Amino acid sequence: MYMLYDTALNGLYTLNLLQKAYTVNHSLFKGTKDEHLFDVAPYLFSIDDRFFYNLNDPHVSLQAIVAVETEMADKDLLAHFQQFIYRQNNNKQYYYRFWDARVLVRFLTGSTYEQIAPIFDEIKSFYVPDIDKLTVKRYSLNRGKLQTDELPLDKLFFLGNDLQEIQTATEVIKQQKKERTFFK
Repeated sequence: MYMLYDTALNGLYTLNLLQKAYTVNHSLFKGTKDEHLFDVAPYLFSIDDRFFYNLNDPHVSLQAIVAVETEMADKDLLAHFQQFIYRQNNNKQYYYRFWDARVLVRFLTGSTYEQIAPIFDEIKSFYVPDIDKLTVKRYSLNRGKLQTDELPLDKLFFLGNDLQEIQTATEVIKQQKKERTFFK
């Protein structure tokens, strides 16, 4: 199991905690022209089923993360995802932020089989956790069609004995974001 993490969205604090907890990780920008952008880069982490349990710090930000189920080795998965980082439009190159769950879900649900098949390749499923609801939405290809279903979060991840800790941490993060003011 792997996880796509967006540093630009979730910050360096959580990135540092993730890198300590999960030492097998790679910037998706590794080996690209944007390799130097470590502080806003998307990362690929090899994770285990204790992911949320291992990251129980109330200041952790895990917005729009994507879990990936595959038999691919981490380096192969990195190479697979790197081919989707950039998109051309009107002779300009743009980031295609598929590592952001919101972008990935719009792409998967709004595209044809022919458009989404390449991103699945050897990937069994993409999972998008909803920490507030303690659920996870699974996206997979089956017989040429996108299949979606919703599962309890604890079917994919060990949550510990007290699920309330995760919900409390989520509420703290939401409140901090409401209180944050960038422009006055």
